[in-house]
Amino acid sequence: MRAVSLLACLALAACGGGSAAGRRRTAAAEEALERAKYERPECEDSGREERKHDVNGDGRHDLRQLFLSGVETCRESDGNFDGRFDFYRFFTDSGVLERLDEDLDFDGHVDQVSMYQGGTITQRDIDTNFDDMMDTHEFYTTGVLVRAERDANMDGAIDYWEHYQGGRLARVQWDENSDGTPDRTDDHPDDEQGSGGGGGSPAAQPPPPAEPPPAEPPPAAAPPGGNP
Repeated sequence: MRAVSLLACLALAACGGGSAAGRRRTAAAEEALERAKYERPECEDSGREERKHDVNGDGRHDLRQLFLSGVETCRESDGNFDGRFDFYRFFTDSGVLERLDEDLDFDGHVDQVSMYQGGTITQRDIDTNFDDMMDTHEFYTTGVLVRAERDANMDGAIDYWEHYQGGRLARVQWDENSDGTPDRTDDHPDDEQGSGGGGGSPAAQPPPPAEPPPAEPPPAAAPPGGNP
């Protein structure tokens, strides 16, 4: 698995550093190894009912579902019709969405993982530069974004934080000396954006996420017994 091997190399390389930054990179690499479990090639059958669908009529199934007692528990779909699944939905035993894994650049590796409780998003992990490292993490309360953190310089350690109130960006923090704690805080960044007061310079902002390909196309017809 490409992600696991890459992250293992990063973890071993980081182990040589005795500095605080080196230890943080080691911890981050170990966490990344754990996150590599998101690389799931398929939903395991495990005796469940399997249904396959050819969405675009090319003779290959583009949508695969698994059911247990008539309730959908897993769905795989091929968003760009290249013969490889790119989107994986996992449901609870009662058929409620609890996780969505997405391969946004169609390279066979999951780049975004969204976690749900009761069908409402609670967390999203994103690989913004498609290097097999989840570098951005978003946290939600009742489906509303409340906090985000990012490894802005891609060195394996979180160094940028965003805090939201009522869905509005209320505070931004940066770790500028790589000690693991914020060194600079910008309160009310939305109010100060473009005013030249208090906020960080554009160079201090984290890089924007890579532009994803077009969204997953919906099935031509709703599959039997499935969830949205």
